[in-house]
Amino acid sequence: MHELIDTQMRKTEMSGQYIGKATPIIERTLALVDVVSRIYPYKQIHLQETLPRELVWPIDERDFNEILGNVLDNASKWCSQEVHLHLKLHDDTLTILVEDDGPGVASHQLADLTKRQKRLDEKTPGYGLGLSIVEEIINDYGGAMHFSISPKGGLRVLIELPRSI
Repeated sequence: MHELIDTQMRKTEMSGQYIGKATPIIERTLALVDVVSRIYPYKQIHLQETLPRELVWPIDERDFNEILGNVLDNASKWCSQEVHLHLKLHDDTLTILVEDDGPGVASHQLADLTKRQKRLDEKTPGYGLGLSIVEEIINDYGGAMHFSISPKGGLRVLIELPRSI
C-alpha cells in the first residue's frame, strides 16, 4: 500500500515535468540485474543489449527502476532457471523485452495481469498491484506494455517507451 501511495504522490509532484529528467539506461539496468540476481541467486538473468553505454532516456530514474525492477522480479520469481532481458532502440523507442522459462500464464489470463488486486497465484506473497503500477507509469510516458506467451515457455513482457510523449 505504501508503494502505491508513494507512486501516486510522485506522479502528482512530477505531473508534466518529465522534460529534463533522464536516466542512464545501461547503468540502471546493470544495477537492477545485480539486485534481482542477489534476491534469486539460483536463477540466471541473461542481458542482451545493443545500446550505447552512454544512452540516457527521458524517464525519471525511480520510474525506470519501478518498471524494470518489477518485471525482472516477477520473471525471476516465476522462472524455472533463467530470464532473458533484451534492450534495444528502434525508431526513437526504447524496447524492453523480458522472457522467462517458467510455467507462464494461460493466454486467456494475460489481460488480467494488470488488474489491480487481481492475483493469478494466491500462494505467493504480494498485493496484486505491481504490474498495474508499472502499466500506469508506462502509460504516463506514452508507452505500451504487451504480454504474450514466451517461446521459452513462460511469460513474455514487451515494453515500449518512446523518446517523447
